[in-house]
Amino acid sequence: MEARIVIINGSGGSGKSTFVRLCKEILESQTNWNVLELSTVDWVKAVAQFAGWDGSKEEKDRKFLHELKMALEEWDNSPNQKVFDQINTVLNNEMLNKRNWLFFVNIREPKCIGAFIKQNETATGLSCKTMLVENANVAPIISNPADGEVHYYHYDTIISNSSDLENLKKWAHDYLEYVQKII
Repeated sequence: MEARIVIINGSGGSGKSTFVRLCKEILESQTNWNVLELSTVDWVKAVAQFAGWDGSKEEKDRKFLHELKMALEEWDNSPNQKVFDQINTVLNNEMLNKRNWLFFVNIREPKCIGAFIKQNETATGLSCKTMLVENANVAPIISNPADGEVHYYHYDTIISNSSDLENLKKWAHDYLEYVQKII
């Protein structure tokens, strides 16, 4: 069994989930690899909903989620730990099936990307690469640190999603070939 982690980032609407979906379609139709998209903000959203957040994505909501995530990371590292737990649960449950996994983990803040990579060595032992998805046709959100700082990290790969779906599918195919060689 093999498994890899790719931290994926990009402004809202850049096409991150579409890129992951295309990778999933390619890998799962042609290989014994499975793809799973995770996010360090999923746990934050669950805590926020418990506190009364209604799921809105207005600027005040984005700012609130960012600040809550920073507080949770500082307090108990739960946003990262929840993702590590999900990865380890999948790997432990699938060991007998001899399935390979490619985990895409959404993380926005550069500081959090670095922390995740450092903690990942102990938490999962898997190799980890980084990717930024850009889309010149979508105005970046810069009003809060989680969205506004996505370009302030040195990513291993930058994917351009400024064309059409077929071009993004080609990027996905090429990236999958690349990631299998380097990790």
